[in-house]
Amino acid sequence: ILVDTRPFSEGPDAALVSAAVDGTVLIVDAGATRWQVINSAVEKIASHRGNLLGVVLNKRRHYIPSFIYRRL
Repeated sequence: ILVDTRPFSEGPDAALVSAAVDGTVLIVDAGATRWQVINSAVEKIASHRGNLLGVVLNKRRHYIPSFIYRRL
């Protein structure tokens, strides 16, 4: 079962739910989220004795370098 909550920055819901589920996957906007915000979210999960399974980078762009693109 997948449980979706509001972002950590919008309230305590996510931190409280992290203690009640088997594991937490943190979704991070790769281009916009600052590392301090991510660090705070990880600390909140740990303080509520949650289990952080991993992080998903959302909106990540992989550009093809020009020297590779010319060979395609």
